[in-house]
Amino acid sequence: LIPLQQSVSPFYLRLHLQDKPGVLAGITAALGRRGISIASIHQSDTPQAHGIPVVITTHPTSQGALARALKGILALKTVSRRHTVLRMLA
Repeated sequence: LIPLQQSVSPFYLRLHLQDKPGVLAGITAALGRRGISIASIHQSDTPQAHGIPVVITTHPTSQGALARALKGILALKTVSRRHTVLRMLA
């Protein structure tokens, strides 16, 4: 068995962002710095209490890389701390 941090799979990530120019660029940069490729991205046009919901699915990556990227993403002032991360079975 391999350690969980090294396990590789695609991920589903739901974030709540401020509706401002450049916010998605900060998210994609954080993922790119960890070598994480985006498979799809969907931004809702309906604001919610915590911001604009954005759903990102990734190509297979390690759980450790995603955790490190998520730490940087959640540190951004334009991103709500409220989020969902799910490992997808491929």
